Amino acid sequence: MSADVSGSSSTFQEICTLENQIHRVEMNLMEAQHIKKKYRIIQSNLLEDSIAFESTLMKIEEAIKKQESEMIHLKVRAGAQVRCRTRQTDTQTDSPLHHEV
Repeated sequence: MSADVSGSSSTFQEICTLENQIHRVEMNLMEAQHIKKKYRIIQSNLLEDSIAFESTLMKIEEAIKKQESEMIHLKVRAGAQVRCRTRQTDTQTDSPLHHEV
């Protein structure tokens, strides 16, 4: 009977060890599933952010192009005004009223 008890005790220990290992594997599985879920949430958020970022970037690039165009337009106008003033100054200096005798 003692051999039967020791064999049963050994089997019981093996069963406990296997159940503990199964429990650890299940816990690891649950943790892995939780991490996978969090990863997918983060991935989804990053994708949404990248879409918003791309849209914002396109708007900023468009605003920069408009500002560059406006700057070119203002430079052209400023250059024309400088030339006009130069011509007026030249005309006034060449007029007979400005010549001294």
